[in-house]
Amino acid sequence: MKSPITFFIGCILAFGLSGWLSIALASTSGIEEYASQTPESSIALKWPRGSLIFPATNDPTKANEVFLLNEPSTAGSDLLSLHQHLGLQLFSRKKYRQAKVEYLKALKLKPNTPAIHKNLGLIYFISKNYKRAERAYRKALQLNPGYTPALANLALSLAAQNKYTSAERKFKQAIRAEPSKAEHYLNLGHFYYYLKKDYRGAKNSYKKALKLNSRLIKAKNNLRDIDRKFRKWKDQESTFESSWGSDFDYDSSKSTEKLELAPIYPEEEDIAGALDKGNVQPPLF
Repeated sequence: MKSPITFFIGCILAFGLSGWLSIALASTSGIEEYASQTPESSIALKWPRGSLIFPATNDPTKANEVFLLNEPSTAGSDLLSLHQHLGLQLFSRKKYRQAKVEYLKALKLKPNTPAIHKNLGLIYFISKNYKRAERAYRKALQLNPGYTPALANLALSLAAQNKYTSAERKFKQAIRAEPSKAEHYLNLGHFYYYLKKDYRGAKNSYKKALKLNSRLIKAKNNLRDIDRKFRKWKDQESTFESSWGSDFDYDSSKSTEKLELAPIYPEEEDIAGALDKGNVQPPLF
């Protein structure tokens, strides 16, 4: 029987270094320790003890991307990154409580990191703890006022608490900060459509979102519904006018009623249009 050393030398020659690392991951025959080189640093791995992380795809076959979270020699900056990445992996699997633990560990290492506060806000939002989500997003924005993903999510958390005036203002701020993001227009459209019942404002926002991304199915469906509503109202108005005959001064009363009930719609320049590529907050609507 070949010795472990002979076996691994053969593996290196046959598959190269990356192939050897993959086999080392798949084998438990007495292998306790090996090293993985990364562009930034070298982290000594003790496998199978500890928590293995596969940063890019969570694919165990990509051994060159393996890190050991619990390695004592890991530098603080590496540890911060690993806690955040493990939190992201857990979040993507909907293991929100475990993800929160990792984010809090990362926060202890570097408390003034906007992305960590934003990520915690995502978990609070999903848990429907909108007040804590709001606080987390505001903290992220306090640390980085230009952090648009936190601003966009803050608008959603305010809307979820029925703070419509503040929410609308934040939606528009996010739009002005990133006018090319269709998601901002979409969220504002949903805000008008589902919460404020401002169908003209929703129509305007949806059209702008679709100009940037024509594949937004929900925007298309809601636009069709708004058009049906407008046609129905127009038909009802026409029927009402004709039922009174030509002697009734309907126009003046109609204009008075419109003056009293007309909603305030956003100006074109106020609706300009996003979410992080990492953790993505699920839609409120």
